[in-house]
Amino acid sequence: MPTPGQLKQERALALMISLDLLLIVPYFLVGIAVGSLAMIAEVLRGSLLIFVICVSLRTLRRAHRGLTGDYDYGIGKLERALSGAVAVLLLFAAGFIVWQAFALKPQDLPSPLLAVLAVIFVCLNLGINIIPLRPLWRAMRGQPSVIVLSHFRARVAKALGSLVVVSCVAIHMLADPMTGRIAETIGSLVVAGFMIVVAVGLLREVLPDLLDRAIAETMQLQVTRTLATFFDDYDELIAVRTRRSGNIAHVDITLGFAPDKSIGELSGLVARMQDHLQQAIPNSDILIVPRAATRKDSKGSGT
Repeated sequence: MPTPGQLKQERALALMISLDLLLIVPYFLVGIAVGSLAMIAEVLRGSLLIFVICVSLRTLRRAHRGLTGDYDYGIGKLERALSGAVAVLLLFAAGFIVWQAFALKPQDLPSPLLAVLAVIFVCLNLGINIIPLRPLWRAMRGQPSVIVLSHFRARVAKALGSLVVVSCVAIHMLADPMTGRIAETIGSLVVAGFMIVVAVGLLREVLPDLLDRAIAETMQLQVTRTLATFFDDYDELIAVRTRRSGNIAHVDITLGFAPDKSIGELSGLVARMQDHLQQAIPNSDILIVPRAATRKDSKGSGT
């Protein structure tokens, strides 16, 4: 069964989906009616993120309930892939917004009723984007999740963008068409800028994990210290391979031993080395494979 921290993560994502679905259709209709590029851009970005959040929530639920048993190394790469999907969708949406910002022409001011509705809906949208931030923050503190972290960052950017949209729509509704068009263009570019910054940050975190980059140097040092601590207990260091998958650091060590070592001795040593490393590197998956030493004089020559 999921832990309380994992349930918090699921509830935080479910809250985001529910709030967005409540507003997105009427918000889009009002945006079309008043011809507000900033509002249409918000709907475009929101629609893309709703789809990714739904996939993310389903993935989290399966992982929290142990339904990913076919993946021996966990779903770290899938988590990173979903973060990458968020980043790519944000970039596409930002490109569309920038194009529209320079393509649309000034329009006549809408009726007073539509203007009031537009201001009301952008304020509601701002509130809906701010409300999930606290549950997301609390869900991250207990059990960090790559999926939740990426959506928290995307939500912060969305909330900041919504704040800009409120100002732009207010100017658009109250000023003359040219002034409103300039405000819309500036606001849309600011929103696109927020989206690009968040997307680039997510991609910089995603690519190393998807390409199996080795763990950080500080963690590598902990592996070296463990090997040095147990230096006299093994006969050969054959290989050390590390990678990060999501929040989990995977460390695979192959050690060579003399043929006269018993299974009991090897099991005890492997257990002690794993405990030593797991204390030094939290959230780690340690695999130590004992093999027959190829050369008695080759100790320490592994990679």
